[in-house]
Amino acid sequence: MYHEDDEYGSAGSIPSGKGERLVMLTAIAEEIGMLGNQELLDTLMLFQAAKPTGDYDKNMNADMFCKWIEEQLFTAGDRMGISPVLILDNASYHCTPAPRSINVSSFITKTQCTAILDEYNVPYRQGTAPRGDNLIQLKAILKDWLKDNAAEHSLVVNKTRLSALCEARGFHNPIFTPPYHPELQPIERLWRDVKMFVARQFVGGRTVAELREQVLAGFRKYGTREACVGRMEEAFEWERKYREEGVYAEVVDLTGLDDETDDDGDSVHDEDGINDNDGGFDADDYYGY
Repeated sequence: MYHEDDEYGSAGSIPSGKGERLVMLTAIAEEIGMLGNQELLDTLMLFQAAKPTGDYDKNMNADMFCKWIEEQLFTAGDRMGISPVLILDNASYHCTPAPRSINVSSFITKTQCTAILDEYNVPYRQGTAPRGDNLIQLKAILKDWLKDNAAEHSLVVNKTRLSALCEARGFHNPIFTPPYHPELQPIERLWRDVKMFVARQFVGGRTVAELREQVLAGFRKYGTREACVGRMEEAFEWERKYREEGVYAEVVDLTGLDDETDDDGDSVHDEDGINDNDGGFDADDYYGY
């Protein structure tokens, strides 16, 4: 667990955490350490949160995220001649279904299943269990039907808006790291360093404009190629450790993508929030460190 007073001295010197927030979204890439300092700033989405408090994730949605992917991240990759393989965490807006896509595993009510089964006249036992099918049984029926009939009815199974964007460009499908493992996300360390830098600039108050400039200065300082390569090596070490210890049967292979994608760059991205009165540190931001 990261402790704020480890960096800032006594607890009394830590800012209160109140004030307007900026939300940040950008990317780094494996082959060159990052997208180049100017390219990183070109891909940086930096905007003021709708509310100064609460979960910054609620200020981001699938529309904004996909717009950033198409207009900023993919554009930067085109300029550099790389075809990114996106490595992401499991934020909800990363996983928003594509139009007409059905992800049965995400269903949490019987109604979600029966609505589709009824629409396509798929038989099942109605009513409540034990006479009627329960949620698990309905999901199994729907999955079996989709295997044989999805294509005929122009239905897409388990495709997200993000994977559809990648498919349209001929890119590799996005790869998701296991939940609650920020150590497998190299960019988490970049966020940490930038937020610590910005927190240290606080001297009794600042405007949002000043905060924005300090964020950009933090990326210029800590977004060097050498630093990003080091962060990626740390993530690779965690991945190798988990594989050797058998912690996960299928931990994402962060080191083997070059063999599959030739000279493609492997882009890693994430988003975070930062506060004008402090570094934006929330209690759950850095679990696991």
